[in-house]
Amino acid sequence: MDADFGPAGARLVESITSEFDFSLEPAKLALLERAARTTDRIAQLEEAAAQAPLMVKGSQGQQVISPLIAESRAQTSLLDKLLKSLQLPDTDEDTAAKAEQRQRQAKKAAQTRWGNR
Repeated sequence: MDADFGPAGARLVESITSEFDFSLEPAKLALLERAARTTDRIAQLEEAAAQAPLMVKGSQGQQVISPLIAESRAQTSLLDKLLKSLQLPDTDEDTAAKAEQRQRQAKKAAQTRWGNR
């Protein structure tokens, strides 16, 4: 991948390509590049939002949330969709965390059902 990314996008690419090889999958490489650019955009928006007021004047003079916040949320949603489109398999760490969460939920359900007996 020959693209120049910002720090956030470069970290995303590095974290994914260190685990998975997309060299024979140009469609996934294109998705990863778009995800990296989106990650950079989110970082820029969050940096700008940190310097700007949370509330700004709307078109009718009313107070509304900063458009930077709304755009950051939209870009985060896009990033989530792009990453899901990559169809990456779960890592061992993810699998273990999900199993632990299921175990806690099952224990809580059992306590709720049988705890008073």
